Amino acid sequence: VVSTCGEAYRANACEGIDGNLYLTYDAYINGAYHTLARVKTEAGWSAEIQLDNTDEWTCQSKIIPGAEGATVCWYTFGYGATFSVCSADLSVVDGQLQAQAPVTIAHNVGWYMDLTATAGKDGLQVLCYTWSKDAVQLRYRRGTGDWSQPAMMSYEDKHCAVHPSVIVGEDEEILMVWQFAMTNGHFDRNAMIVLTKFTPEDIDHRGDPS
Repeated sequence: VVSTCGEAYRANACEGIDGNLYLTYDAYINGAYHTLARVKTEAGWSAEIQLDNTDEWTCQSKIIPGAEGATVCWYTFGYGATFSVCSADLSVVDGQLQAQAPVTIAHNVGWYMDLTATAGKDGLQVLCYTWSKDAVQLRYRRGTGDWSQPAMMSYEDKHCAVHPSVIVGEDEEILMVWQFAMTNGHFDRNAMIVLTKFTPEDIDHRGDPS
C-alpha cells in the first residue's frame, strides 16, 4: 500500500523527466476530497503532500511528465455547480518531493466535467477538459511556461461532447478522441466516437480567452 492517508481513490502515475516515479490520487480528508502526490526515488517513497489549497472538493487528478519532474492536473467542484481546472508542477529537491503553488487555469459553472492530459516526447504538454457537456477545450504549454489560451476542438454545435482522450504524436500532431451524442440531448446514449487531429498552432489560431 503506497497511500498513507485514510481513504484514497483514482490513482494516476507516470515516470517523470528525471526518471522518478510520480503518483497522484484523490484523498478523502476531514469531510472533503483533496489531491495528493508522492514520488519514489532511489531512496524510496517520499511523504504524501497535498497539492490543492482550496475548500472545494478536488477530483480526477492526471499526472504527466513535466519540465523538472511531473505535472498534475485536476479539477475542483463546489456549491452552485462551480468548477475550476488546476495544475501544479512537481520535482525532487534534495530527495524530497516539492510542489509549485497550484495554478487555476479555468473557472466556470456546469454540472458535468471530465479531464485528461498527456505529454509528448519533446515535452509538449496538452490539457484537455470538457466545458460542461457542451464542448471539449484544449490548452498546451512547453517547459514551465503558461498554459495557452483555450480552444474548442469539438464540434461547434456545443452539445454532448464528452469523455475526451488525447495523445501527442510525431511532429507535435495532437490526436483527440471523444464521444459525440449527435445533439440528441443524452450524452451517454445514441453516441459516436470522433477523432480530431490538430497542432499547437491550430490551438493558437482557435484560442479564445473568454
